Amino acid sequence: MDARAFRFMVMTAQYRNPLNFTPDTLKSALNSLKRIDKLILSLKQIINNNNNNNNNNSNNNNNSMEDECNTAINSFEAAMCDDMNSPRAAAALYGLVGATEKAIKGITNNNNLNTYTNTNTNTNTNNIIK
Repeated sequence: MDARAFRFMVMTAQYRNPLNFTPDTLKSALNSLKRIDKLILSLKQIINNNNNNNNNNSNNNNNSMEDECNTAINSFEAAMCDDMNSPRAAAALYGLVGATEKAIKGITNNNNLNTYTNTNTNTNTNNIIK
């Protein structure tokens, strides 16, 4: 059994309800962690590409990702303040993961990795997924 997957499964469950512990829920948690890990790796590669190229140009993706990060942070905080609603907080995280994956896909499809950077967005994203 993967300890990280178990912790993630417990963390995303509503604490007032019984934990539905099955092999399927554990596998789902593991798949969610793999998706997040893959996203973190992609973000690190983008950051490394930008650092290697010393390219700090800005584009529209920066503003939309900053908006996505701010929305996710606000949703996450609101969920945690609402009786520690961790399933809703996890949904905010998944929303950000999906938006970030979409942005990365758009960047890689355009072969435009060198222009995608925003320190605040990367910091906010890293803070959410830690």
